[in-house]
Amino acid sequence: MRDLIWTLVRTDFKVRYHGTIGGFVWALLKPLTMFVMLMSVFSFLFASDPHYKLNLIIGLFLWDFFAESTKAGLMSLDARGFLLTKARCPAWILVVTALSNALITFAVFTIIMVTFLAWVPNLLVAEWMVRRKLGLR
Repeated sequence: MRDLIWTLVRTDFKVRYHGTIGGFVWALLKPLTMFVMLMSVFSFLFASDPHYKLNLIIGLFLWDFFAESTKAGLMSLDARGFLLTKARCPAWILVVTALSNALITFAVFTIIMVTFLAWVPNLLVAEWMVRRKLGLR
């Protein structure tokens, strides 16, 4: 059972990123660009609460992971439904292996977010100093 899951996860990962120019980097570009855009918009245009932008970004990334993994899981049941009739395996295996790509991307981005959040207190102080110097607040 474990070998089947590992084989399907590895196959999904290879099939998804094989033949692309950036490979796994393309999967990280979507959350990274979303992160940069939201941070810039909520840092300069709507700078009311400094913690709001971080809460919003974390919430949106959790929602994006949920939406992507749900879509991938349901599509895998449709696309690989023949495996359920040809071999005796539970249906949850197909869903778990489809969720693996979204989970790998989410794990890598979580590491990036935790690294960024370690620097946030310094960034908030720097942002406050710039605003004070420019007389914006």
